[in-house]
Amino acid sequence: MAFGLLHILFLISGVLIVGCILFLSRRYMAQKNTLTLVFTLFLISYAIIGFAYGLRGFFDPQTAPEILLWVLTNLMYPIMVVPLAVFLAYPYLQEQIGTLTGFITRLVMIFAFVVVVFNWGVIFTSDIEFTYIDLFELTHYALVSDFIPYAYYLTLLLDIVVATFSAIFLAISFKRETDSVYKQKALFLLLGWLLVSYGQLLLLSPTLAIIHPLTSMSGVILLVLGVIRSSS
Repeated sequence: MAFGLLHILFLISGVLIVGCILFLSRRYMAQKNTLTLVFTLFLISYAIIGFAYGLRGFFDPQTAPEILLWVLTNLMYPIMVVPLAVFLAYPYLQEQIGTLTGFITRLVMIFAFVVVVFNWGVIFTSDIEFTYIDLFELTHYALVSDFIPYAYYLTLLLDIVVATFSAIFLAISFKRETDSVYKQKALFLLLGWLLVSYGQLLLLSPTLAIIHPLTSMSGVILLVLGVIRSSS
């Protein structure tokens, strides 16, 4: 067993996210707000990732349960980013039907679904290679494919690209809003999403990984504040 500080922080963040899920679920049942539902589903996938990282500390490095939990986190990343991208893109698609912007938006939505299929295919067909154990006892692995060079980093890049599309749509919403309340809502959602999505890259660093749970918790709180603000 290699239970370190990072595993503890991941478990704490998982508990925090579950609390947010319960709060937003009650709010959705009361108001039936679609935005609340989408972010609740996003938080469920994010909670699974947090608990999977934390539970890895209960198993020895490079053992089957520990590796399976690592695989689970990678399977959840596309599920975490794709639904929000599609949800945010759909209104623009409806607004811009028959225009170049509408065509590009449609391509973004198709690309998001392709990313899920492609990334899952790469994960299931690639070998898992141990790379190193960082300063905080977290074991790191990579996907190795005979057909796709840098398979692991490619899957991460595609997830980030989809997350970036969501950030762009949120930024457009922020720019378009004239009401101060909804402008603040859009800002909370944008900042929270940037912290949550780009914060994942901190896990690639053996020294900066410890910051990740802190950025994720901050991002989740901002997202929840944004959702609450939007439906008040």
